[in-house]
Amino acid sequence: MVRYMLRLGTLGFGGPVALAGYMHRDLVEARGWIPEDDYSEGIALAQLAPKPIAAQLAIYLGTSTTASLAPVSTIKRTAKLSD
Repeated sequence: MVRYMLRLGTLGFGGPVALAGYMHRDLVEARGWIPEDDYSEGIALAQLAPKPIAAQLAIYLGTSTTASLAPVSTIKRTAKLSD
């Protein structure tokens, strides 16, 4: 998950909405790492929060995968990008 988020943040093309679409395609449909229900909940909460939707969604998805270091890396990466 950490490697995916770093790759998406570095090589992803498009705005926040496009990046959220890439996350759905890659993490939900192709790899099956995130259930559709979790993604839908994350996208709904990300739309309510300030800052780019992709950053908020990455934080939510990172924290929903508690068995890895993804929450720490996504929060740090998002904090650096928003400054």
